[in-house]
Amino acid sequence: ETASLGDFVFLDNDADGQQDADEEGVNGVTVNLLDEDGNVLESTVTVDNPDTGEPGYYEFDELTPGTPYVVEFVAPDGNEFSPQDEGDDATDSDANITTGQSDAIVLESGENNETIDAGVYEEASLGDYVFLDTNADGQQDADEEGINGVTVNLLDEDGNVLETTMTADNPDTGEAGYYEFDELTPGTPYVVEFVAPNGFLGSPQDEGDDATDSDADVTTGQSQTVVLESGENNPTIDAGFYETASLGDFVFLDNDADGQQDADEEGINGVTVNLLDEDGNVLESTTTADNPDTGEPGYYEFDELTPGTPYVVEFVSPDGTTFSPQDEGDDTTDSDANTTTGQSDPIVLESGEENETIDAGLYETASLGDYVFLDTNADGQQDADEEGINGVTVNLLVDGAVVATTTTVTNGGEDGFYEFVDLTPGVEYVVEFVAPDGFLGSPQDEGDDTTDSDADVTTGLSQTVVLESGENNPTIDAGFYETASLGDFVFLDNDADGQQDADEEGVNGVTVNLLDEDGNVLESTVTVDNPDTGEPGYYEFDELTPGTPYVVEFVAPDGNEFSPQDEGDDATDSDANITTGQSDAIV
Repeated sequence: ETASLGDFVFLDNDADGQQDADEEGVNGVTVNLLDEDGNVLESTVTVDNPDTGEPGYYEFDELTPGTPYVVEFVAPDGNEFSPQDEGDDATDSDANITTGQSDAIVLESGENNETIDAGVYEEASLGDYVFLDTNADGQQDADEEGINGVTVNLLDEDGNVLETTMTADNPDTGEAGYYEFDELTPGTPYVVEFVAPNGFLGSPQDEGDDATDSDADVTTGQSQTVVLESGENNPTIDAGFYETASLGDFVFLDNDADGQQDADEEGINGVTVNLLDEDGNVLESTTTADNPDTGEPGYYEFDELTPGTPYVVEFVSPDGTTFSPQDEGDDTTDSDANTTTGQSDPIVLESGEENETIDAGLYETASLGDYVFLDTNADGQQDADEEGINGVTVNLLVDGAVVATTTTVTNGGEDGFYEFVDLTPGVEYVVEFVAPDGFLGSPQDEGDDTTDSDADVTTGLSQTVVLESGENNPTIDAGFYETASLGDFVFLDNDADGQQDADEEGVNGVTVNLLDEDGNVLESTVTVDNPDTGEPGYYEFDELTPGTPYVVEFVAPDGNEFSPQDEGDDATDSDANITTGQSDAIV
């Protein structure tokens, strides 16, 4: 009886030479039947099996038993033959991987040989990008570019290098960081190894969307094992790399407490600075020291930090210091520490970033004060014998508003002391002295600032006082005085002895002038009855300034002469010069 042979041409997705249950036949493949000399006896094309409907079927029948036949499969364009004779003969591929021909087949009478198959597959490829992961999150974000020049190795499952390439611009899109391995065998386990550029670290592996994540192990740089199917192009094997980042700058003495490090404000060594995570845990601690490059004090730095991670810098203020205002002006020189906690706002760095703007300003509170004194000579200076005045109200003003009030007291045995403490450097303060009833303010700023009166004679306000960090200004004083008066009697000296005897009465209507030391008339009056006693000849000049030289000039009535000057008891003698009618200078 005649014999037959045939079976299927199948798409061998895993290129293992076996038609697995999920691998279908391929229609349209040319199959030739050859004699032992290689001559084509018949040709056919694979179609659906007429009995089962399965694709990829072919058959040659009415064959002569005992005759050697060879089946030749013609691989479709772009296809390779699967490995030959791998396992069960009923489902394996029988085509030589080079020629596409089976071994010689000799059939017996009536035999139907349905084991002559051929597996074909398309070669596969894999690749994608190596990218600069600026936030180290393991994903290639839209604004993160590829890195050219990175070495990428293709390994087998034993770690042997099969191929090596280097990232470059994608030939189709021009995007940087592209690599590809093609002509790969489906079903074969591959590993992609990315060689980190110098100074770079690998991003976290397998974080999110596989099309854009980093697939490289952070330690080895190797992907997980990749097994491809026939014709597959796997464009998801990526690697992200980043450079570590750093942050730091200075802790400075903010003399004017304005939150900015001015050109003349130096750093402070020995201040503890902590690096915190977003939950407030301390990751690292350091202490400010001289900058190793410039020698400037107050420097600190935290390096080898991970981009994209939120960090907080915590400054520990030394005893007796206060944090400057936060975020006042230029970020490169401002103070970034919260005034209460000493902590910066969260900082998120990019790959390779060196953030040298995280500073902290510190200052010591200041104080001012001194004495309110009785300026007996109204010269605006507290002389050695001039004592302080207790109970005087002193106000501290800012922008015209009272921010503190105190009263002068005894300090160390000296009266008239006041002080305002815990003041902020750099603030414009004004001290207001409230004059006691009946007192006037001494002249302002007369001589030595440590002992002069600093209060305006009209308003009682000092000039503006601006303190530096830690400063104690003990020079803001105020002198006060009561006005003085002088006067007495013009009398008829019956015996011309220069003394007003008990029976010698005053003379009304006599002109009396008050002169300054240059002889200028300041005031004039006329003698009258004393308003308290009724005695005639009385005069008085009041509201006079202590310490000022005055001269009293008496104008003798017509036909009168002046008595002898300064004869005996000063309370009752005549003080007028017999020629000029003027007294000696009176202070």
